[in-house]
Amino acid sequence: MKKLGFYFLITIVGAQGISLYAADLQNQTVYIDSNYTGTQQGTEAEPYTSFSDLSRYRVLEGTRIKLKRDSVFRASFPMSGIQGTAENPVIFEAYGEGENPLISGTQKIVGWKKWGDKGIWRAPVTDEVSEFYINGEKQVLARYPNKNAENGGWLKITHIPTPENRLRTLISDHLKDADWENGALCVVRAAAWDESNLPVEKWDNDLKTLHFSEDLYGKGTKYGIGWGFYMQNILAELDAPGEWYYDKKEAMLYFMKPAGIIETTSAAVRDIAFKLGADNEFITFKDLRIEGFMKYGIFGRSANHIVIDSCSFRNIGFSDLSLGDATQITIKDSAFRDSYKRAIHLERVDGYLIQGNLAEACYHRTMMLTETLNGVVSDNTIKQSGYNGIHMDRPVGNNLIERNLIDGFCSEFSDGGGIYVWDNWSMFTGNPADTRTILPNTIRNNIIMNGHTHHLASGNSAHSSMGIYLDDGASQWGVYENIIINPGNISYMLHNTRITDARDNLFYGATSCNVGVLESHQTGNWWYGAYGTHENMTSNDIVNNISVIDSLPLNGDPAVHIYWKTRYQSPADMLAQVNSNIYYNVWGVAIDTREYHLTGNFYNQGQLAVEELRLSDHQNRFGLDLNSEVQVGPSSILTAKQIFTQGDDPIEKEQGLFWIVGRSMGGIPVVAEKTYRLSFSVKSDAPNPILVEVIQNHAAGQNLGCKALIAMEPELKSFSLFFTANQNDSNVRIRFDSRWKSFGYSLGFTARDDPRTARIEFDRSQAVRGFTLEDLRLEEVVMKQGGPRALVNTNRTEAVWFTLDSDLYVDLAGVRVETPILLPAWSAKVIILNEPASATPVQSD
Repeated sequence: MKKLGFYFLITIVGAQGISLYAADLQNQTVYIDSNYTGTQQGTEAEPYTSFSDLSRYRVLEGTRIKLKRDSVFRASFPMSGIQGTAENPVIFEAYGEGENPLISGTQKIVGWKKWGDKGIWRAPVTDEVSEFYINGEKQVLARYPNKNAENGGWLKITHIPTPENRLRTLISDHLKDADWENGALCVVRAAAWDESNLPVEKWDNDLKTLHFSEDLYGKGTKYGIGWGFYMQNILAELDAPGEWYYDKKEAMLYFMKPAGIIETTSAAVRDIAFKLGADNEFITFKDLRIEGFMKYGIFGRSANHIVIDSCSFRNIGFSDLSLGDATQITIKDSAFRDSYKRAIHLERVDGYLIQGNLAEACYHRTMMLTETLNGVVSDNTIKQSGYNGIHMDRPVGNNLIERNLIDGFCSEFSDGGGIYVWDNWSMFTGNPADTRTILPNTIRNNIIMNGHTHHLASGNSAHSSMGIYLDDGASQWGVYENIIINPGNISYMLHNTRITDARDNLFYGATSCNVGVLESHQTGNWWYGAYGTHENMTSNDIVNNISVIDSLPLNGDPAVHIYWKTRYQSPADMLAQVNSNIYYNVWGVAIDTREYHLTGNFYNQGQLAVEELRLSDHQNRFGLDLNSEVQVGPSSILTAKQIFTQGDDPIEKEQGLFWIVGRSMGGIPVVAEKTYRLSFSVKSDAPNPILVEVIQNHAAGQNLGCKALIAMEPELKSFSLFFTANQNDSNVRIRFDSRWKSFGYSLGFTARDDPRTARIEFDRSQAVRGFTLEDLRLEEVVMKQGGPRALVNTNRTEAVWFTLDSDLYVDLAGVRVETPILLPAWSAKVIILNEPASATPVQSD
């Protein structure tokens, strides 16, 4: 092997002194093997053994730094003066056989001695510890309550401090008295989407109040009563196997030994593996393992033309990979596991490619891109994000997000989404002097599935989990041909947005609604309202999408496809923007659009200039058997036809009428926890639609399970309402209630508040005086359980059907695979509710 050739150099670095490099490394190959014990020359036969051997050299273009596989380097790499060129980058890469070389931020812990009689051991560690690992697995910092305690180990805030004390104060009757002032940390879910980790300054047991020396997240304005917190980092709470505690004053690490064999113990003690700066460019990292650093795996600012290729990151304390103020960043075919804040974070990067990566189990945002432009995020698999899968923060423009699989998101935090966008930063400043231009952005051909809707620590459950969420100020986004499956609350959410276009998407199985449109008032200098304008949503087109709700609208909650709440947008504007969508409810029940307008009062309920298509209308087109999903039990016609008028024993109130149809007309008793279908056809004699509350009860005013609002119209209209009885009832009654106070304002009534008498006047000329009821039936139904529920044909190489209760996919040949193969874009989608009989999917028109 040829010895390395060096070019010697003295570099003047400043008036106060000089920096001496032993040599330049240029177009050379350097070998490093941590297990080697012989003479060190940096060659393959006689490699160096540590990173420090390179610190005296300036590494220039064409140099390859090869790290031996099965090597472990417990150090940070010195990056000063490392520069490649476009034609000849500097490359860090692996060589030899075995596992890829490991760059570790941990220190092996030795010298353990038993401490006390409770299974606790301790060992000296001079460096401050941020994480502790047993056999490479992260352990839990000693905490109260323990992680496996009630409510997931979260205590609840029980009182709100006065405004002047809210920023640095927490009050809870649930917190026991302890030595919290002696180095304890309080982890507070101070906002639905983030949390604070604050040192305790003072504890007042009488007032059950914690005081902090730092502000809560969001300046303490977000949290409320019922929000969660827990305490950690106190020796007295070291009481569960695997928990640990580091005493900084004594430089001593404690842990409670768990059952099983312990091969190694280690602790994170180093900040960053590779720290890049303006003197680093055209550098490639390939086939490296980076684990156990306190802050970052690779961190860089103003370092251009960086490539991360086929590397793996695990157990990094803040962000696995954080690069900013740079151009041309490539991250491909790499793996990110057990990240804390972010797996990937790009900030103010112009020109980037994030492609073919796997990211699993990130506690917060998996991929976060801040003020980026001219980039692509494609063909990545993201599994189990604690918050957003892909988070675009103030994107500048020309960002493309395509062909990604996002499976599981919002498991820890709420008010987020599989793909989340916030505020195209200059679009809505409203400042006439701001002439910056925002380029369009695109989200297309992604599969987003399995959002979480239950968050133990967050008091905000209104917007827990959305598939694609375009939030405050998001503008000029095209959302095309995405498949969103079981996203949690909402499939596609627009909040204070302008100029967006959603077309040819499939929305499937949201629990609240498949499309949400919410316009609310925002204030503050960050918002363009500061310049005297409001955030009126305009030009948000929702066209040619397929929306499917695959659930019973139980207990009066209708099958909602669009929820619309706006302060400024007129109904005509909304009608013009939402059209040609196909809406299905697989149970064949009526489809609902909820509209709110102006001050948030109920405005109208019904169809919003869209094509209402029940699944049964298209059984021939899709080859479906709707009835196979419902098994009908005992059935009875309560009344074949009944015409009620004011004289037919309705109970008349000042503001309206209600009617009770009792079991004397026929019927069946209901049993608690069983599901029933109440179906009927009805029309009123009022000139306009009238909102009527339908309740299954035993006596007037007593709701036993079913409670729903329907729009009773002048023409006969059929309804199917599903509910689960909450009590046994042998004398079923169905109440139809049109009283004003039961439901609020509707098109059928005109009302006004008289400020002099505070009396509500009721226009009887618009009220219903009688109604016709036909074919009223009450039936027990049973939903089939288990088995495949849908097939999504995406015109990829093979159609794939999925089960709702499994992370696994099954192709049509019966082969179980963990994830579908991501291939180029599709042009058609097919939903099949039952397992296909053959491997040939049914094609849509």
